Amino acid sequence: MIKEAIGTGQTIEQAKEDAINQLGLSAEDEYQIEIIELPHKKTLGIFGGSPAKVRVYIDNGETESIDAFDVKEEFKAVVMDDDENKSDIKADIKKDPAYSEDEADKASEYVKSILESLGVENCQVDVKPDEEAMRIILSGDNISLAIGRRGETLDALQYLCSVVVNHNRSKFLRVVLDTGNYREKREKTLENLAKNMAAKAKRTGRNQMLEPMNPYERRIIHTAVQTIDGISSWSVGEGGNRRVIIGRKRGESSANRGYGRNGSSQKEKTAKKEFESKNDLDSAPLYGRIDK
Repeated sequence: MIKEAIGTGQTIEQAKEDAINQLGLSAEDEYQIEIIELPHKKTLGIFGGSPAKVRVYIDNGETESIDAFDVKEEFKAVVMDDDENKSDIKADIKKDPAYSEDEADKASEYVKSILESLGVENCQVDVKPDEEAMRIILSGDNISLAIGRRGETLDALQYLCSVVVNHNRSKFLRVVLDTGNYREKREKTLENLAKNMAAKAKRTGRNQMLEPMNPYERRIIHTAVQTIDGISSWSVGEGGNRRVIIGRKRGESSANRGYGRNGSSQKEKTAKKEFESKNDLDSAPLYGRIDK
């Protein structure tokens, strides 16, 4: 279960503290932070300006683990009760696709027309049955033309197909285009990138900025980073320039140090310095570029 809060303040630090207080957390608790908006100063001290805005969230996973256990035990009891129930269970689980045949044909024809205009010869468009989304598998000669650099063409084609499929549709249907297991390969590439950048951040103590990515790819990066001790990730920027930054968790490099003369711990000083460095994005280099 994910708990989150949006904090605001004149600085990123103040916005973060506001969100932490809303969640009832302390600075020592583990949490994820996402910078939504950087602070902007007023012109001449009067006009415009906007506060910093951050999102702080935690995932304790309690509800999911309990539900998964209950469902597993109940399913096991039903199957062991009578072997004849197996076919009934399978029949109940099997569902119809989330779309009609007309919608599948419409999407197939649209995608095929674009592939032909791109120069893909002998193109084949196969719509796979799925109860949650419309999954379309592409194949043909020179199919790489439909992928493009880092999948940009495939993503654009997927978006256009989604617009066509969901036109005048009451319930939104997710559309996924793939070819030659490109999505799976891309996911593994991003996971490896996240691990490499996390290792570099841990080794150098410096934040690693990745190239701009779409929401789906950023989610893959965040998920991979969550499995690495002492490392966190957050997103910055807007629109097509939104990207992920990977760095150490606050206070990781000074967890065992004592307190200074003014009563503040070296851990707090170092953590504050690291957090401020994360927001110095104007002069940050572009790390983690991956080219197809």
